[in-house]
Amino acid sequence: MFNIIIVILFIIIRYSFLKQFENNENCENLIFLQVDENVKVIGRYYQNNNITWLVQSGSALEFYISGKAANIDILGDSNIFSEPDFRPRFGIYVDDKLLIDTTINELELNIDLFKEEEIEKTYKIKIILLSEAIYGGIGIKNININSCNKNNKLIKPAENKKLIIEFIGDSITCGHGVESKDEKESFKTTTENFIKSYAYLTTQLLDADYSVVAYSGHGIIYGYSPDIQEESEKAALLPPFYTKISRNKEYPGEWDFNNNKYDIIVINLGTNDNGYIKSDPDKRSDEFIQEYANFIDVVRKNNPESFIICTVGTMIGNKIIYPLIEKAVELVGDNKIICFESPKQDKEDGYGANYHPSVITHEKLSKLVAEKIKSLL
Repeated sequence: MFNIIIVILFIIIRYSFLKQFENNENCENLIFLQVDENVKVIGRYYQNNNITWLVQSGSALEFYISGKAANIDILGDSNIFSEPDFRPRFGIYVDDKLLIDTTINELELNIDLFKEEEIEKTYKIKIILLSEAIYGGIGIKNININSCNKNNKLIKPAENKKLIIEFIGDSITCGHGVESKDEKESFKTTTENFIKSYAYLTTQLLDADYSVVAYSGHGIIYGYSPDIQEESEKAALLPPFYTKISRNKEYPGEWDFNNNKYDIIVINLGTNDNGYIKSDPDKRSDEFIQEYANFIDVVRKNNPESFIICTVGTMIGNKIIYPLIEKAVELVGDNKIICFESPKQDKEDGYGANYHPSVITHEKLSKLVAEKIKSLL
């Protein structure tokens, strides 16, 4: 009887070993493209030759991966040849934990998401552009998975949220200089982090998806941005680029509003117009009111069902710009548009680069914006 038990155990062990060997033999590397059925795309993006380019602040891919190992191929654009502190910055999260936060310095690099797992596991992956559109984007080429269970779905998109918000703005919305040690520092993409901006923090408070179109230095009738090559200050106006995927010439094309619907749209523009209007308020105030109203009309045309919130004032603009925004909203006469004045930042909360909002200021503003959105819902 004892010998029979020994033989049975030997057969079981041998079968398990052979089965494991067979599974290992069947393991292979599989390549997936970042197409709609595989990943969730957040924000504006540019698709070309099966490569998804994340091109605006906060543009991201979110998806689940199952396997023993996985890595991703990421591409850089012409901005990798910029100075080191002005290259596109991106982050990768695995199960909501930061795996990597860096600027892209190569035309192509491969990054391990996880590797050499003894058993197959499922992970949530998020790849996000942290810097703004003017300084370029990153391309996601292939998602490579090593798996022994090819009958299972190895990659699938993250779930959509019930609420989606579009943010339209300037450097404040981008998170310009939010990680700088003080106001004396100048701008760098290495201290610009959309994850710490009021816009992203608002979405976290509301458990919402989002899309962003924002450019530092841009305004309604006047803007300033040293990285825009055209000579005229009119080159740094946001309205002409609202319907575009990006104002960056490497990513041409119109944004598809038909397949991208927003419940709420937050417009935070006017900060860069302040000094220009202040120098000749009698002439330029009316121009601002009319152009702001014209821009609202463009936003409404492309988003017929959205609630729109207009604000300004975190840095400057409370005394001059905000009353003009109120008049523009009144001129439009749309009962699905409200406006509120953002409280001016407190020096006790510190500053980011060039007197931009600190982390504390962004946190305060996010709570206020979230409450305004809740009032509409």
